[in-house]
Amino acid sequence: MVEIKFVDQKRSKLFQEMSKEISDFKQGVLEIEIDRIPDGYSGSYELEISDSSDNFFVTNFQHSDLTRFPARIKALATVLKAKNMTGKYKVSHSSGHLQIKKLNPINPNIINFYKKELKNTETRYFIFDTGRKLHRDKDFEFYTWNRKFFNLVREGDLFIYRVPKGVSPSNKFYFFGACKIKKIVVARKSSKQWVRKGDQYALFEKCLLFDNHISQDQIQPSDLKNTKKKNWSGIFAQYGMNQISKEKFEFFLNLGTGKRVKTTKVENQAKIDAHQQVLNGNYSVEDKETKSKTRSKQKYFSDMIKTNYGNSCAITGISTRSLLIGAHIIPWSKDKSKRLDPRNGICLSRLVDKCYEDGLISIDKNFRVLLSKEIINDKNLYRELKKYKGKKISLPKNKAFHPTKGNINYRLGKFKG
Repeated sequence: MVEIKFVDQKRSKLFQEMSKEISDFKQGVLEIEIDRIPDGYSGSYELEISDSSDNFFVTNFQHSDLTRFPARIKALATVLKAKNMTGKYKVSHSSGHLQIKKLNPINPNIINFYKKELKNTETRYFIFDTGRKLHRDKDFEFYTWNRKFFNLVREGDLFIYRVPKGVSPSNKFYFFGACKIKKIVVARKSSKQWVRKGDQYALFEKCLLFDNHISQDQIQPSDLKNTKKKNWSGIFAQYGMNQISKEKFEFFLNLGTGKRVKTTKVENQAKIDAHQQVLNGNYSVEDKETKSKTRSKQKYFSDMIKTNYGNSCAITGISTRSLLIGAHIIPWSKDKSKRLDPRNGICLSRLVDKCYEDGLISIDKNFRVLLSKEIINDKNLYRELKKYKGKKISLPKNKAFHPTKGNINYRLGKFKG
C-alpha cells in the first residue's frame, strides 16, 4: 500500500472537469467518459479515501516512481475527497474511460476466520467449481483434479466454491462457501479419486458455508477479473479451477457472509452437515437436534430454496432479497423426512408466504395460483393478489427441483377454497 498526495483543486483542470461528472452514489458502478482530456497512464487500482488525511491510499500500485501514478485517478480521488465520498473504491481507467465502483467494507469478524492465511504472503486464492459428479468431489471434504491440467494449488491456499450455470437449479451460477487446503494427496489406482495418471485431490479444513449465496446477477465480470466485459463468456476456465487475487477473495467472502457478527462453529457445521445431507438425498432432521442446529438447518433450507428459484418469488416475481422466504410446502413440524427436501420448498415473498401458510392462497397440481373466497373480504388484499389468480408459478429451470405433486396436494388440503 502506498500513499499518494491529492492534487491542487484550484490548479488541476482534471479535477475541475471530473467535478462536473461525478455525483454521490451509494453502491453499484459509475462510468464516465472524458475523451476531451488528453489520455494518461492506464490502470486498475483500489483506493482508500479518508476524511482525516492529506493523502489517499492505493493497494496495488507497484511502481517505485509515484509520479507515474495515473493523473486521472489522482484527480478522481481528490474529487471524491472534496465531495465527502470517503471509503474504498475500485477504479479503472483506459483511453478516456473511467469506471468507479464503491467497495463494501470488509467485516473484520469474518476476515478474522482466515486471519493467519490472509496475512501469509505465500497464500494463493482460487475458485473451485463443484456440482458435477464426474469431478469425484465431496463438498467441504475433498476436491479432485489432474495436475497435468492444473498445478497451481498448494497446501495452505484458500478457495471459494462455485456451482456453474450448467448444474445450477436456477440456471445461474452462484458461490456458496470457502475452505482452506489442508493437504494434497496423489491418488492411488485403488482410490475412488483415480481415473488416470496425474490425478490428485485436496483435503480441507476451516470450511465456511456462506450465509448468503452469491448469484451471478449480484456481481459483474469486473468483480472477478480486471475487464470491461459485460457478459461472463470466457471469464471462467473450462477446467473449473480459477486463480483470483486476495482482494477478490475478500470481496466474495464479505459478500457471502454479509453482516454476520461472528462465526459460530456449531451453527456453521450444522449448515455444512445439511448441505452434505441434501447432496446424499437424505432430507431428514431429527427432533432431538439442538435448537441452534435446528435453526441453522432451517436457515440452510431457506437459502437453498431461494437460490433454486433464482432469488425471485415464484408467484409475484419480487426479487428484493430481504422480502423473500424459502418456504416449506409441508411444514417442518409435520414431516421430519421432508425437512431438507428441495422439492418441498418454494420461494415466496413475505406477504404471499403468510397467505399460503394461512390457506388464503394455494397452488394446484398444474402449478397455478388459487385464491380463497375469504380474500374478497379484504379489498386491498384482493386488489394485490387477484392479478395472480390462475397464473402458473415460476419454477426452477431444473425439473428435478420442482415441488412434488404429493407435497402440493398436502397443502391443497389446507386451502380455504
